[in-house]
Amino acid sequence: MNSNKLETKNILYILVTCTKEPTRFNLLSNTVDSILEKFPENILNNDFLVFDNGSTFVGHEEYLKSKFKNVFRTIDNVGLFSGLNWVVNNYEEYLHKKYDYMLFISSDSIMYDLYKLNEVEPYFETHPQVGCVRTEEFLYEKRHLFDKEQNHNETFYRSRCLQKNMYTNKRAVYSRTVFDNVLTCNLHPVIHGVNRIDAYKKVFNKLSQKTHMSEGDYMREYNALYEACGVVDGGVWYAPNHAPSLRGEAINGSWLTEEESEKMDYHNTRNKNPIYLKPTVVKIN
Repeated sequence: MNSNKLETKNILYILVTCTKEPTRFNLLSNTVDSILEKFPENILNNDFLVFDNGSTFVGHEEYLKSKFKNVFRTIDNVGLFSGLNWVVNNYEEYLHKKYDYMLFISSDSIMYDLYKLNEVEPYFETHPQVGCVRTEEFLYEKRHLFDKEQNHNETFYRSRCLQKNMYTNKRAVYSRTVFDNVLTCNLHPVIHGVNRIDAYKKVFNKLSQKTHMSEGDYMREYNALYEACGVVDGGVWYAPNHAPSLRGEAINGSWLTEEESEKMDYHNTRNKNPIYLKPTVVKIN
């Protein structure tokens, strides 16, 4: 296996987009540039899917069609979780292949060091107690600089995360594995990691019975299924607009109020949203 090239066989990659105005299109353009630079062509053609959530920005659809082979879209914005639920339940019909794992890519991410994902598949196979492998920028040796509850001159503000499990309230404990780039820890799972598709289905099926759900509900249900979480040391993506100094330069659904979200038709994943079981989805490329 070429150590510097992404060569996964059992991971489905999905880019989810929703573009209503110029700032999100600019972020998407940077994300797409990094994807096309870092992903091998065979994976882009066979293992990569784009789900557009009712974008209305002029030229957005044509842009996606010019860049990717498998592009799907909804007329209305049905929300992130409805989109992911549709993908895990319908991708086989279009890609004619079954995957065990999926990496969700947000449209404000910059990708790098994708070769580290080559270890994720065998890691999952040898760690049945793990349901999610975190992939955001993170350095084990400098983990204090990524802790949301600490502030240092060199803090990685764009990639800070809570260094404790939100549902057990236990501080993060990491352990090395036989894999150079993957650690095991006791943190809760996250939507932006590599997740088991069967677990996705179980969680979404349970949450679809609720009138509304949030990202916290998703993580709670997923956390109950597995006792441990994996972490790619070094990560494979970061979101530059998450840095405090750049927050005003682009719309971010996670920081919008409910009123702002409704006005702009962006869904805040941290607020309550329903899972639409049968959104109207069309393949446009």
